Amino acid sequence: MTKEQLSSFIRGILNEDATSSPTAPTAAPAAAAPVAGAKPGAKPAAVPVKQTSDVAGLTKIISSNTSLLNKLKTVNNGKEVTETLTFILNNINPKISGVNKAALKALIDQRFK
Repeated sequence: MTKEQLSSFIRGILNEDATSSPTAPTAAPAAAAPVAGAKPGAKPAAVPVKQTSDVAGLTKIISSNTSLLNKLKTVNNGKEVTETLTFILNNINPKISGVNKAALKALIDQRFK
């Protein structure tokens, strides 16, 4: 993945987040129905996130780039996560507006709880 592709990916995430109303309450996700044959206590499958076409395209590029995906999976401590996110954020258009910082923080808090 090129630097431009990664930048486009992150811009897409922020653009999608910027179009959502920061003051609108978000609905709590509905409890997932048990999947037939699933083990008790197993994690439910991730709920797909609505993506703009730019983000969907970039997600497809990242998903099909096995080398990049494997490298992302090697990030294994807080310092590396911070360095990776810093790189991504530093490559996003600095003139972007409407970023819902609370939503970004919530995503990070949820992922690393």
